[in-house]
Amino acid sequence: MAKKKYTSELDKSKKKKKEAEEGLEYLRQVELPESQGGGRKFISDYLTEEQRKEQEANDAYASVMQAYQQRRFGYKERLVKYAQDKAIELVPDRWTIWIVQTNGEDINVHGKNFKTQDGIVFILRSPSNGVYMRAIGVAYDAIVDMKNMDTMIVIMENTIDSAKGILLGDNKDTHSTFKETKIIT
Repeated sequence: MAKKKYTSELDKSKKKKKEAEEGLEYLRQVELPESQGGGRKFISDYLTEEQRKEQEANDAYASVMQAYQQRRFGYKERLVKYAQDKAIELVPDRWTIWIVQTNGEDINVHGKNFKTQDGIVFILRSPSNGVYMRAIGVAYDAIVDMKNMDTMIVIMENTIDSAKGILLGDNKDTHSTFKETKIIT
């Protein structure tokens, strides 16, 4: 189970202060005329730099994943860690998420058995004990699998929003949320 990392109040306040300072600096730069490196040019450069940093981080992780893919040792474990690192920030208090690698053996989820294939299962439990599940197969292609994990995170977020009743345009589309599992308790 993914657990949130403990951060002290001091760390939280330092992080907020740093974000506020960065936000103020961003606003100052935006308000400068383009001739001084501000305005539209600054916004364009800033967004390009942010995209470049994110792409570099993903590329670094993808290269590690490709090394694991070649050995197939710990590949799914690393995919699970990648998904957990992204999901942990999105899961609200009192909700629980499990991201579990499967190998074709049956798994037991809160007293109910499910057949699996080679892949990864996302299990989400709400504060009202509703259990939602969704699973994907592993392609053993690092880039494809990382995109699949990102998609599953978006679906997980939609499921949480739908369960809370705040998903805009909630049309009960089975592709945009996890499937609720009937668990007898």
